[in-house]
Amino acid sequence: MSPEKKYLDWRKGLPVGCMFARIVSLHPERHEQAVERLSGIGTPDTIATRIADRVQQLIDAPDVSAAALLFPGISSLARLCRVALALGEKPRWSVTTSPLENTPAGKMVAIHVARDLQFGDGWVPSEVLILGPFENFPATRRAPIVGFEIFLGAPLPSDPKTGQPTVKVNLAHMKLPTLTQTAFDKAWDKSVVGRLASLGGVEDGRAKAKVSFTVPVTLARQLGCAP
Repeated sequence: MSPEKKYLDWRKGLPVGCMFARIVSLHPERHEQAVERLSGIGTPDTIATRIADRVQQLIDAPDVSAAALLFPGISSLARLCRVALALGEKPRWSVTTSPLENTPAGKMVAIHVARDLQFGDGWVPSEVLILGPFENFPATRRAPIVGFEIFLGAPLPSDPKTGQPTVKVNLAHMKLPTLTQTAFDKAWDKSVVGRLASLGGVEDGRAKAKVSFTVPVTLARQLGCAP
């Protein structure tokens, strides 16, 4: 089974409470999502450059509005973290950290990765979700393969969740041409319920959209990224 199929099969399943992620997984191309594997060989800076270059190419592609970049070659959380931190050194990318208290896994450090997108006369950050087979990840993010998911299209004028003017974007800004408004509303409601069920009925800060991924405090200290 290819890494792409393995990843999409997981994303269609019950651990992923988001109905929109499941719907897109059936036919990513219909929703303008590129699902590609990239090499995880090289230094963290080399891999970060590979990501940044490919993301720029996909931003420039007229038929792509989102990407899921897969890294079967990244198997350790420390290496993933080093790659993410290296992305923060690339133009238009940012990486910040914050403490995350009282999660089901204990005290963690949240890593926030974003890539600026043009929006009108300015820029807005597009928040990256990073998934992978790591024990400290919540069930909704514990994919069998490391994946970087990011929205790359034209941001909507208003935030789909709050209705307020857009100041940041995420995968909720993706086009869903296969859904009517009624179907969209039902999928949204099911996503709220499904996400909570996947998290064991307990709200979990590790699964928030603004959190790309989390690392234990001890690892964050070792890597010099503890807030």
